[in-house]
Amino acid sequence: MIISNYSPCKGFVLFCCYTSNGTLYNYTENEIKEDGKFSQLLYVIDGTGQAVDENDNVIFNLKKGELYDFKECQKSKVIFKYSSPTLIWVSINPIPTKKYFTGQVLRSGNHIINGDINKEQNIICIKGNMTINDKQFKELNYATIKSDKVANITIPSGSEAILITR
Repeated sequence: MIISNYSPCKGFVLFCCYTSNGTLYNYTENEIKEDGKFSQLLYVIDGTGQAVDENDNVIFNLKKGELYDFKECQKSKVIFKYSSPTLIWVSINPIPTKKYFTGQVLRSGNHIINGDINKEQNIICIKGNMTINDKQFKELNYATIKSDKVANITIPSGSEAILITR
């Protein structure tokens, strides 16, 4: 069984997916070509598993709390296998597809991110909540960091966010 949520954002799609044991999930030909459908960055919220190629070679061992970059796999078939009863993840799907992001997990604490005129920067609350410049953000909400601004980010214990940059 697969339950998913596809949320278009400015410059990317936030894709959340819950899968149960025994379900195989793979990128289709359309998903690796169409804007917003290729899951470039993948963050595992819960569960464990593997991302394998068509020959069953392991690309990544997927673990809870880790971020994986699949940009090198865009022209390949990727199959997700699960070693836990469920695998829950959030992925960042770039628009346009080939304008890739770099990603960094931000865990509890205070973080300062300076806007950069040469970069597009977004911070996504993946788990729990966060505060950016005194504004509260809930799980699966995001903020764009403007080029002339400084983002003072507070992430409480047990919460996590992802900074995406391109």
